[in-house]
Amino acid sequence: MSFIDLHNEDGFPRNRKRVTPFEGFLRAAEHVSPNVFFREILRRFGPYSVQRQDVDRALFLFDRVQRAKERVYFAFTSVVVALAVPVGSFFVIDPFRWPALVTGIGIELLLGAYFSLAHRSLTQRRNDYQVWLGVVHRSARSRPNKGGPDVLPF
Repeated sequence: MSFIDLHNEDGFPRNRKRVTPFEGFLRAAEHVSPNVFFREILRRFGPYSVQRQDVDRALFLFDRVQRAKERVYFAFTSVVVALAVPVGSFFVIDPFRWPALVTGIGIELLLGAYFSLAHRSLTQRRNDYQVWLGVVHRSARSRPNKGGPDVLPF
């Protein structure tokens, strides 16, 4: 590698590796439902390129990603709604103003920690889903196109 590539500010090499459209599809796989993905696999590699276990595992992982997304949305809306407590504490009468402010800030900190954990879980689950679709793609590409007892009868 040249000196320019080693000290690139972005941290990425200047010459990017060309990606096929299907590999680009896999990189965006966290947004792709298993239905669309396996339809594309069947179109490209034939009717016997996918096993039922692969589909079941992909459905399970996709469901986990969707549940993690719901948890992140809930955490985010909770944080936004909980902002009303510290802000609203300025409209409370004087003896209860400071306890309301401190309680609101404590609630915000707890919900912020919950949001952080939910986001980390979503990131990990998306990664698991993408890795699994990559494994299925590689196995479908290498599998001979002939029927067997454990293949899908699409």
